[in-house]
Amino acid sequence: MEIILSKNEIVQLFTNLPNRENTSNQAMISFSEAFQLILNQIQSLGSENIDLATAPGRVAAENLISAVDSPSVNVSLKDGFAVISSDIKDASPKNQIPLKLVGMVTAGARWDGEIKPGQALRVLSGAPVPEGADAVLAEEFTNRKENEIKAINDADPGRNILDKGSDVAVGKMMVSKGTILFPQKIGLLAAAGFSKIPVVRRPRIGILATGDEVIAPGEP
Repeated sequence: MEIILSKNEIVQLFTNLPNRENTSNQAMISFSEAFQLILNQIQSLGSENIDLATAPGRVAAENLISAVDSPSVNVSLKDGFAVISSDIKDASPKNQIPLKLVGMVTAGARWDGEIKPGQALRVLSGAPVPEGADAVLAEEFTNRKENEIKAINDADPGRNILDKGSDVAVGKMMVSKGTILFPQKIGLLAAAGFSKIPVVRRPRIGILATGDEVIAPGEP
């Protein structure tokens, strides 16, 4: 818990402590009792919204829930060809299966078509997997000639595909209230769509020194 007290509040705090005078009939209170009496007078700090880049080391003021999926679509894990797995289930070097090459898509781009039986789409690592395709055949398992490839290996459904929301899913709690935000949490929050987050305000801390044994520097 982070706290903040002004000088006047500190004085008032000690003024309001219960009267526990040391007499022959009453012993001094222990350190733990005194500490608890002080804690009972303290209120927690409020919150503030800050940029995610400045959040490392701060404390989350609320539960932070993902509002987006990451990745936002199914993406390819390798350079290769998006295919229908059943088209190439019997492919081998001795049984090369031809597929018509219908285009190419890179990471961050889109291809609005749909893969149909007998077709393949060239995809680079990180590129979205098009509708209709359920596997990515790695480039090294193909022979390409102009607008056609020949598959020399099979690819099970889901092969070389990172599913939508597999890193971060909509509705997932990313950080709970009171969590210290280390860099790895910041990365996940960025993937979850956060640019600003609510954190607990930092305290301003003062030292109250008492007693005539305290003197200014340089004095004997």
